Amino acid sequence: LPASERAAGNGGCHSRISFASRILTSSAGPSPDIQALLAQDAETFYDEAPTGYATILPSGEIVRANLTLANWLGNVRDELIGRRIQSLFTVGGQVYYETHCAPLLAMQGFLREIAIDLKAGDGSVRPVLIAARAQHAPDGVIRIARVAVFDASERRRYETELLAERKRAEENLRVKSELIRMLSHDVRAPLSTIQNIALLPHKAATPETRQRQLEILQRASAGIVALVDQILEYERTDKHLMPLQTEPVDLRQHLSATVEQFETEAANKTIALTLRIDPQVPEQINADPVKLGQILRNLIGNAIKFTAKGTVWVSAGMTSATSGGTRLELTVQDSGIGIDPDRLSVIFEAFRQADPCIRRDYGGSGLGLSICKRLVELHDGELRVESEPGVGSRFVVTLPID
Repeated sequence: LPASERAAGNGGCHSRISFASRILTSSAGPSPDIQALLAQDAETFYDEAPTGYATILPSGEIVRANLTLANWLGNVRDELIGRRIQSLFTVGGQVYYETHCAPLLAMQGFLREIAIDLKAGDGSVRPVLIAARAQHAPDGVIRIARVAVFDASERRRYETELLAERKRAEENLRVKSELIRMLSHDVRAPLSTIQNIALLPHKAATPETRQRQLEILQRASAGIVALVDQILEYERTDKHLMPLQTEPVDLRQHLSATVEQFETEAANKTIALTLRIDPQVPEQINADPVKLGQILRNLIGNAIKFTAKGTVWVSAGMTSATSGGTRLELTVQDSGIGIDPDRLSVIFEAFRQADPCIRRDYGGSGLGLSICKRLVELHDGELRVESEPGVGSRFVVTLPID
């Protein structure tokens, strides 16, 4: 024995006997009071677990459920007993459970991560994943099945965000593809013109020929510059790259000055360009004058480009907002070629024209209306269009004003 126990004498022997007694007691299992506490603890864990639990019969009838599942559904737990588990799901979920989950559980004895939606008493929907394991009797017949219900709200939100991100990525690829396709034509053609004229023997050309060639060069180079400017402008209209710089704007003067910029172009095409401002329009509003001018110039320029003859009307008025109060309404209407109703949904997309022939007949990059829409949205406004082929188009910008 160790010296300490030899010194202790009988006391040392008593310690060893007591220690052995404790070992024998523990090996016999927990005492009845500990067993009662463990059972209570297990029941508490079952009821308050972060996962819903239910025990069901082969018919789907619920014979036991925990508090978590009852709380998700907005029910008292006793109200769930006797209901069929499929009644807890949305209509689509009920059909899916009856046609897929129940037969699969009966056939293979388990379910793993079946996505479905719970329907609470207040009408709210909670996305969940269900898993189940059947318990068989000695004769092999299923007696009960234990079902675990996992809250999948965060997972569903994450999946939705991933799908949205994927859609944005696919849209970016489409826009890049459209840009390359458009550049291959709209840049290559004027560059070829410039190159061909540069290769001509200018010494032998008459003054009239050289003048005509210079005019062609000017138009070709101006077209390329305008195209590059629109592409750069489109990229700058991102909210993070182009924040609003609001300031008090004299609206009447701003509208008049913008319309005056197009008077010569309209007169050259014998188009009547008119401006009407409703007396109720305030003298001054808070807006970004540069971006407001871009919106108007794009819409007016677009209207004149697609109008061979007739009138382009520009007007400003006030309209009631659905949320209360009033909003500024700017309208640009023309008597031009119009747009087919089934093409109205694409005209605000980048590099898209209402008709494939438009770029050939009228030119343009297909960015003007897309830029307009972005700039209007920067102002928390709305841009809509009404049009009829052969009659004309009407673009309406609605902006909140302070």
